[in-house]
Amino acid sequence: MDDKKKKNQYLRILGIKIRKRRFEIDRTQEQIASTVDCNVAHYSEIERGIVNPSYLMIIRIANALLISPKDLMPE
Repeated sequence: MDDKKKKNQYLRILGIKIRKRRFEIDRTQEQIASTVDCNVAHYSEIERGIVNPSYLMIIRIANALLISPKDLMPE
């Protein structure tokens, strides 16, 4: 698998884990986006694996989801 496909796969996995956890804690995209101080459109792109969030954004999202950032990382 080439690097671009691997990167895209990692971003999709990250987004899936974020979305799954958000559903588990019964929060909307708007609620999480507000908590992490980003707009809903950008947060939605993160969940869909379209954009590569910064390390600090991953930490903020994990905190908002009440989990450790390592729980969001691909295995």
